[in-house]
Amino acid sequence: MRSSRPSATGAQGLVWKDSIDGLPLALVRARECVMAHFRHLLRRYNLTEPQWRVLKTMDDAKSIELSELARKAALLMPSLSRIVRELEQRGYMTKTVDQTDMRRMLATLTERGRMLVDKASPECEAVNVAIRAAMGNERMAKLQGLLAQLEKRIGPLDLTATIRHVGSRWGDNANTRRVHGFTTVDAAVGYRIRRDARLMVRGRNLTDEIYTQSISNTAGRLEPPRSVDVTLTLDLRH
Repeated sequence: MRSSRPSATGAQGLVWKDSIDGLPLALVRARECVMAHFRHLLRRYNLTEPQWRVLKTMDDAKSIELSELARKAALLMPSLSRIVRELEQRGYMTKTVDQTDMRRMLATLTERGRMLVDKASPECEAVNVAIRAAMGNERMAKLQGLLAQLEKRIGPLDLTATIRHVGSRWGDNANTRRVHGFTTVDAAVGYRIRRDARLMVRGRNLTDEIYTQSISNTAGRLEPPRSVDVTLTLDLRH
């Protein structure tokens, strides 16, 4: 069944479809097409795609901090934590505390891990060569350039919004005083200016709701009205 929703038209007259032809699904399909060629050989080494990305990323550095490893391997920290635990158990890597900053954890390949990467890398490179041959060097370079631009333009931007609703309730133990419910809206926009700097604009209670969140038998407390704050965070470790 075709969707009855209209498609949006961009400034250049291009039509954005939220169906099977949309950009997100096109990127997923392209990724699956490419990764299908890698999965077959990685299975022979009992590795998943994310595990291989982690191993290959660590092979390029003597040791690497876990948050940086997550960024370079394009993984969320919960997923990376699980993968690191699995690779540690198999003897492919170790995890130690950074002696210059006890809050940081460093990941390092073991000799066994480097031997595995050295053994699997030529086969992976052969797949890369075949893909480049099928696409042509010029088109492959253009594609990689366009993808890098896409990531650079929209990757640093984070948008979040929270809607909270609390229904009416009794404000005293005897259930004689009714407290009105409320709905609040918070939103935030974050932008990574550079690797070590992040700008955040956060708005709280954007509808300027007048409400009490905590109340005793005798008194209630008005919560703050609408507010907007701007925060610049600098990571001095870099």
